[in-house]
Amino acid sequence: MARRALVVVVALVVVVALAAPARASWTVGSAATVVPSGCRPAGQAGDAAAGPDSVVRGFASVQGGTCTDRRLRWFEGPGGHWRQVVSPYQGRVLGVADDGTSTWVLYAAPDGTRLAAAGRAGTFGPSTRLSSNAALAGDLIAAGGRWWAVWTERTSSAGLASLYQARTLGSAVARQRVTISAVVDGHPSLARAASGTAVLVFDRTNPATRRTDLIIGRNPGSAWEWRSLTTDGASRSPSLAMAGQTTHVAWQRGTRIVHTDNTTGTFRLHQFATPGTGPRVAVSAGRVHVAWTMARGGKPSHVFLAERSGDNWVGNDVTPAAATTETALAVAASAGRATVLGAEAARLWAKAQARPDTASFRRLGAWVDFLDYGLDPATAVNDMAANGVRTLYLETARYNSTTDILFPAKVGEWIERAHAAGIKVVGWYFPAYSEYLDVDVRRTLAVARFRSPAGQRFDALAVDIEYQAATSGPAEFNAGVTTHLARVRAALGGGYPVGAIVPAPLGMALNPAAWAGFPWAAIGRYADVVQPMGYWSFRRDCPANPLHCPYQYTTGNVAAAFRSTGLPVHVIGGIGDAVSSAQVGDFVRGARDARAHGGSLYDYRTTAPSFWPALQQLNQL
Repeated sequence: MARRALVVVVALVVVVALAAPARASWTVGSAATVVPSGCRPAGQAGDAAAGPDSVVRGFASVQGGTCTDRRLRWFEGPGGHWRQVVSPYQGRVLGVADDGTSTWVLYAAPDGTRLAAAGRAGTFGPSTRLSSNAALAGDLIAAGGRWWAVWTERTSSAGLASLYQARTLGSAVARQRVTISAVVDGHPSLARAASGTAVLVFDRTNPATRRTDLIIGRNPGSAWEWRSLTTDGASRSPSLAMAGQTTHVAWQRGTRIVHTDNTTGTFRLHQFATPGTGPRVAVSAGRVHVAWTMARGGKPSHVFLAERSGDNWVGNDVTPAAATTETALAVAASAGRATVLGAEAARLWAKAQARPDTASFRRLGAWVDFLDYGLDPATAVNDMAANGVRTLYLETARYNSTTDILFPAKVGEWIERAHAAGIKVVGWYFPAYSEYLDVDVRRTLAVARFRSPAGQRFDALAVDIEYQAATSGPAEFNAGVTTHLARVRAALGGGYPVGAIVPAPLGMALNPAAWAGFPWAAIGRYADVVQPMGYWSFRRDCPANPLHCPYQYTTGNVAAAFRSTGLPVHVIGGIGDAVSSAQVGDFVRGARDARAHGGSLYDYRTTAPSFWPALQQLNQL
């Protein structure tokens, strides 16, 4: 953090998405058995969807091998606790949809292609036969007790196949052929836009050329309109998800997995370096999740999960310790968290993302640094509470401090009084890296391990990433930031919330050489919240340069920090004794318009009483 004599200048960094996702900051919980096989199947099938209540529900089936029971299993679970019920339906699961009251399943039955639904209590209604021919693949959507199903049937002894549909969404349609060509149309994936338009992606193989490409179609309720999505001849097995009106597609191209979306108005493509097959995609709360079966060079295949937030992709092997072959079946997402369904011979399992709670960084904050330990905690906390402060950011030490926790008795009092007033407390540390790196790690971990006399602790920690003077230059500084955060995350695990206090991206643009290669990707990987020091009070050229005025400087820094890390953004405004009430109002308006996670001025001692009414509006974030 900067106040008084310390001035920070920063540079705008353009982030390029990583070809191979870096390791994610979140952890994937222990594998939980969803459905035990009870036999040695030759194959398994399953699909799942997250309901409005964030509970994941779906159906699974086993085929062949020593398995003789072909009944579908319905399951539900919120993460690590699952229950399953044997249904009266028999066959192979093709697709699942959830309409908020029922879990719908499309399946290939012994007598054709069927559709059925399970109620919330695991009660099963009658099934409906959609076709007397068993589908090769299929998918469905559902809303308000109605549904739309698309599936593939063989159309000749030569192996040609076409798509068929049936629906009750919109005008009811019985079995209807929707593609007619001398080709093999397969692997349909169906989703619904916010407008109600059905969107469909499938792969089409030309038997003469053996080239396979993706076709995308839209149907607002009357007829399908088709166009090519790929023309490379090596794209297959698509998976589709909609986020509002935005289309997300993941597929296999050769041995690589590809994702594309039209967030910017045109489709942009990202190819992962991690090889694999059978991708599945889900989108929730602005996060894109892609799971696939990962080839491992002669070792048993595992399941890989990649995730994008902003422009930053992260990912990891979901099952690194597994010694058996595993296959990705589905990924479901809710509230920005993904649950992955995988299969191994003995069971269907699930693993759910577990992210730290970032509530400590929400809404209005107030900062106290080591220069302000002369403040009386009781008086200051009462004043903070009266002015709507939700989080106290308390500096615990610096790289050159005499102890790992400065003034531990005072720190304990700050924590206990703040908690008694309903205020969360984030401890923050000021590192220098280089020869101080081991000290930096130890003192950062000391924040998480500190206990007050009453046994209370910090709700989260934050690292103040700005001081370069102890390093030989940007390369050593950047390496120090990455190593520091990685070691802290490894020691604390994935459940402890970590904030990264960073220079303002728009300020970085003023001195790009000083901040070349700034490790945004590492921050997105190891932290949970990014806190740009958007001190418009350091910019003296407003209004000549509108980007440096409080409103634009705030909105620009929030947007750039999010794009670069994919993390929630708590934006820190100008120095309290160098700004005006009008500027504070513009800052607050910018934080709200940019939909920041939280906001604050630096610091509490220099914040004028007249600023608090405007700052309190940050509690509406």
